[in-house]
Amino acid sequence: MGKFLDSVDAKALRFAVGFPVVLAGAFVLCAFLLRRDLPEPLAIRWTDDGGAAFAPFGAYVGVGA
Repeated sequence: MGKFLDSVDAKALRFAVGFPVVLAGAFVLCAFLLRRDLPEPLAIRWTDDGGAAFAPFGAYVGVGA
């Protein structure tokens, strides 16, 4: 087991796990900053006639993050 732990690059592992978490957090923060300008519910699929499928704000942000 010691050989496996010695072969793991802890710095790269922290980046590989931490960066997507920070990116998702930034998406959530930006979404909440824009929330007052967005309609409820949000269109998630569009056609030539306009919005075709809708989702509540929380679901949109949760899936996006």
